[in-house]
Amino acid sequence: MKVEHSGNSLGASAVHKDIKINENHPKINLNLRQAYKNIYNQYQLNINSYNSRFLQILKAQVPVRESKFLFGNGIDSKKLGDVNRRFWFRKQLGNEIPDMSVLLLIDGSSSMWGARRNSAMISSVILHEV
Repeated sequence: MKVEHSGNSLGASAVHKDIKINENHPKINLNLRQAYKNIYNQYQLNINSYNSRFLQILKAQVPVRESKFLFGNGIDSKKLGDVNRRFWFRKQLGNEIPDMSVLLLIDGSSSMWGARRNSAMISSVILHEV
């Protein structure tokens, strides 16, 4: 399936209004679903191990910055103009979600073949499940 977008439809600037973007969507291969299930079944112990590790990270207490206090252990310079003089902040341990990000980069170069390609597929399935 092919989809075509123009610069106007994507909110591009006037310089890029005549640019055409073509997207090619391949047909869904149902054989890949079985391959995915096979990889999942083979690495299910690893996936469960990583899930429990990430759960521990997400449940860990992280420092939380609370602001707008009359006293504390630091001054928030953005609040110095507060007429109620609530420009102090303090840090306490809380149960907020820690900052974490995951980036998956798919390498499509010619060096990705054989064992490298298989390792990348397995890693992406494990990452998706975790």
